[in-house]
Amino acid sequence: MTPLLTAARRWWHYLAAALLTVVLRLPGMANGLPYVRHPDEPVNYLVTHRMVAGPSLLPHFYDYPSLQYAIQSAVHASLLWLGRLFGVWHSSADLGMIGPTGFGNSKAMSTSAWLVARGVTVTVSVVGVVAVVHIATRLCRSRRWAFLAGAFGAVSGIGVASGFTMTPDALAGTTATLTLACLASLLADDRGATGRRWVVVTGICLGLAVGSKYNNVLLVGVVVLAVALTDRSVRPTLRQTAIVMAIGAGVFVLTTPAVVFDRVAFLDSVRGVLRHYSVGHFGSEGDSLSFNLKALWHSDAVALVFAGAAVALRSRRQVVMLATWVVAYTLVISKAQVHFARNLTPVLGAVAVLGGLGAQQVWIAARAQWTAKDHVRVRQTIVTVVLLAALTPVAVMQARRTGHDLRVQLTDYQGAARRWLERTVPPGSNALLETYSPWLDLETHDVTQLWFIFGASAQQLEDADVAVITSSGSGRFLQDPTRYPDQIAALRSVTDRACDTRSFSDGFGYTVDVLFLRCDS
Repeated sequence: MTPLLTAARRWWHYLAAALLTVVLRLPGMANGLPYVRHPDEPVNYLVTHRMVAGPSLLPHFYDYPSLQYAIQSAVHASLLWLGRLFGVWHSSADLGMIGPTGFGNSKAMSTSAWLVARGVTVTVSVVGVVAVVHIATRLCRSRRWAFLAGAFGAVSGIGVASGFTMTPDALAGTTATLTLACLASLLADDRGATGRRWVVVTGICLGLAVGSKYNNVLLVGVVVLAVALTDRSVRPTLRQTAIVMAIGAGVFVLTTPAVVFDRVAFLDSVRGVLRHYSVGHFGSEGDSLSFNLKALWHSDAVALVFAGAAVALRSRRQVVMLATWVVAYTLVISKAQVHFARNLTPVLGAVAVLGGLGAQQVWIAARAQWTAKDHVRVRQTIVTVVLLAALTPVAVMQARRTGHDLRVQLTDYQGAARRWLERTVPPGSNALLETYSPWLDLETHDVTQLWFIFGASAQQLEDADVAVITSSGSGRFLQDPTRYPDQIAALRSVTDRACDTRSFSDGFGYTVDVLFLRCDS
């Protein structure tokens, strides 16, 4: 018992942060199942499922690197094998999906398979928060403040939202944080960590980060910065730095073998992703810098306030590296036309670490004011007063925002809309459905799925009995009609055909409109 208690006292900050991470993400795992509400999850699940059912080592889908598919397919194959062993499933088809195209409004054939797939994401999220605690422990030299950094990572709004869905975002954030942990160890106490082990581990983490999401290639610049900031006596040589990069490239190729074996398709997909982010994603483009800053503030406001304190009060090289990563990454991805909050996951770990360190520095500065006022620098006094005055309203704002996000995660917010839609659309109807709409039973309705209702052809509108519009689909254009005049005009040409409209709205701002197009019946 004594060794167990000793270990608990030594590692409690890791365990507590990991537990908080699980508590906030675990309820979301089963939310809505067997219906899948996230538009990207069905794509990722089907890619994984086809790799196992094929079988194939290549996903043949490269909008994202292949690391997430390699991990998920290994888990999916193990689950299928166990299910067959115990007679739960007879073939891979039992783990498939029901849906018109696999994009949005889909239904899982096996809830268990989806729970396992989302459980992988939760596990990855826990690893990321543990990495935050590890970095903060070395910087703060205090378990309490390291736990606070981990808590910042655990409660991050973007982190919670992406921390249980089957998407690569949590993996991208975790692998980026692991890479930063390697670089922080290099800069620790001016001693450095130059050596074969550091070179190999850093190269592996860098390769895994880029293999999680293409955006993480920006970490290459941070590696160079960390090397430049290291004390001359322990600075990695040019050869060691080159080996880090080479190992990273090798790990990326190993996790995304399409670079070699399916090169044409891989390059076409990468060019398509770049074109998509530069041309625009309807309803999610323009003012990217403003959007990203607001999203990060709403998600991690308290941590950001303390992160600013860390930069102001503790100008250590690790702080410079972490702050540079947050600022540089945010600015670079904001150059793209398209913006999604989940693209910010790679900086969440750094924000959490800086938040924990900044909170510690504010506490030290505040305590010093009471014990040795004459020796406190003016800068520390000003920063402390301003931060303490601003912290309360910021904390209240983030608590409200986090509470709203948790209610969404804990509640099948599309459940009421789905049940209302089933009651409203008559059985046997020919229904035009958007990708973002709730599920409509394919056995009782003739469903045609479209990205947006205004994209329906004249023949599709002629054949349809009803058209379903959602606030997250075509309805998004109504929020900014001056930016999307063509889409608004096309949408109104559809709504003008309706002889009757019925609407649904829930407490989360999600709306569904059913347009009845058969005016002669």
